[in-house]
Amino acid sequence: MDVIALIRHETNAAYAWIDNIVSDINHAQANWQPPGTANNIAATYAHALISADVDLNRHFYGRTPIISGEWGSRVGLHDLFPDDFASRGEIRWDDLHQYGIEVTRCVGALVEALTLDTLSRNFEMTATVAGEPVSLGIWKGIDIYRLHGWSHIRMHGGEIACLKGMQGLTGYRRLSSRYELGQGWE
Repeated sequence: MDVIALIRHETNAAYAWIDNIVSDINHAQANWQPPGTANNIAATYAHALISADVDLNRHFYGRTPIISGEWGSRVGLHDLFPDDFASRGEIRWDDLHQYGIEVTRCVGALVEALTLDTLSRNFEMTATVAGEPVSLGIWKGIDIYRLHGWSHIRMHGGEIACLKGMQGLTGYRRLSSRYELGQGWE
């Protein structure tokens, strides 16, 4: 297996895995606020998917993120999320999950089109903190795909599974062999 095949496999498996975790969640469960300072499921999922959308589309490819179009108004969030989450209240879970499926398709198409040149390309990564851009330094394409292809998705998927468990729900459900083998975006 070469590096591109590995990235495709890991990304496919990670997005199938997180979708499996959130696919049985309803609006109330997604917006349930855990004790302490942890984010709820909706905010955690929004962070993971909006970050992938914005960082890949805007920062790496120079394109308009999906959340900046009709999805932003439909979901009730935008590309600066979660800076102002506290003022937003509940997140419309069904719309957010559909947006997540759209981001999954977008990331899937991006990894299918990957080349070694794309992975070695340098770019300046930025984050928005309190409405202001902050440089995170020079990254390579492989860094952004490692982060948003699987590591960030897996990390926040684990948090979501834990938040489900705190509500008495099953955090992880058995994946079908299709997803275990990393064979499908649909």
